Amino acid sequence: MPPIVLSPFSNSTLRDWPHFGALIGLLVERTPFDITLVGTAGQRVAADGLVRHHPATRVSNVAGVISWVEVLNRVKSAALLVANNSGLAHLAAGFGVPTVCIFAASHSPYEWMARGPNSTAIVKETICSPCGIDVRRNCPYEVRCLSEIDAETVFRACMARLHAVANSPGADFSGADFPGAMQGSHAGIS
Repeated sequence: MPPIVLSPFSNSTLRDWPHFGALIGLLVERTPFDITLVGTAGQRVAADGLVRHHPATRVSNVAGVISWVEVLNRVKSAALLVANNSGLAHLAAGFGVPTVCIFAASHSPYEWMARGPNSTAIVKETICSPCGIDVRRNCPYEVRCLSEIDAETVFRACMARLHAVANSPGADFSGADFPGAMQGSHAGIS
């Protein structure tokens, strides 16, 4: 069974969803999938912090250790990619990989979401969105648009995306169970 790939960092900390550690816990606890974190060498230490509390047999950090080509190959063969609004989310969606993309309200998902038949955007619309702010310290609301998206919400979107793919012709997730899966394909925009 292919792993779930997480890309928990972007090129702007404003876009980095703060609950990836909790999501990893839910994925390990409730699914049979292994989890792989990808990123740059500069993101490796932060990624180590996310995987530290989870079993090494299920969760691995390859941030900064594998080449860009290897990252793309892992993304292409993933059961699912979960990422912030970043280049990898757009690439995965373009490859047709099931993708859950978590948006800060700094950018409108209607304009900037990863496009593809297997892509879900999650955003917490706030009174100030889209704000266009691109630096975390400039947000007067402490980036509530991201911090208020909880891990359970993203987990449910992941299960819905996996469920939709598992029920498509030719899918082989032998033995996989999708607890808490929502039926169908939902935009995930609230």
